[in-house]
Amino acid sequence: MTNKEKHSDTDKAAEVDTSAAATPQSKEASQEKAASSGGRKAKTSKVKATAHDDQLNAAVEEAQVWKEKAMRAQAEFDNTRKRLEAQQVDALRRASERVIAGLLPIVDDLERAAIHSHETDNELASGLDAIDAKFEALFANEGVTIISPHPGEAFDHGLHQAVQMVERSDLPDQSIAEVLQKGYAMGTRVIRPAVVLVATTGK
Repeated sequence: MTNKEKHSDTDKAAEVDTSAAATPQSKEASQEKAASSGGRKAKTSKVKATAHDDQLNAAVEEAQVWKEKAMRAQAEFDNTRKRLEAQQVDALRRASERVIAGLLPIVDDLERAAIHSHETDNELASGLDAIDAKFEALFANEGVTIISPHPGEAFDHGLHQAVQMVERSDLPDQSIAEVLQKGYAMGTRVIRPAVVLVATTGK
């Protein structure tokens, strides 16, 4: 073997040794690079997950805000509807009270005429009584009650209007002695109190 061939074999062996020696380092570098790349990917995924969670929480909070607004709007709507319904009922009741109050003088005249006609004309009295009965039926259908206390019943400032005190030993003190004019009420509201004489024992 010539000197040139010996040198060539030596160079090849050195290259092999160098290649063999460099291989572990290359592997370590590749592993570090892979680990670094994996870490960056993990961080990126974590950042994306955090951003997603933030967006989800923000969406949930916004949905809750809108839900509360919708509930308040619904409550306000219900309150407004109830208030309007109550106002409508009250307006109808007041209108009915005005109509009934306007009819009462006519009913009073009919009753006085019927009382007088019983003494002079029974046929006319029967006709007037029939008309008066129709008025009473009309009032009953509208929820109107007649205030006509019997003698001896306790005087009630809310239902009766006293125009005179009369001595009556046969009746309790401060009781009804006589009804001069019937009263009328609609529900719990008095349209017109009964006009009465109040008994007193004089003691």
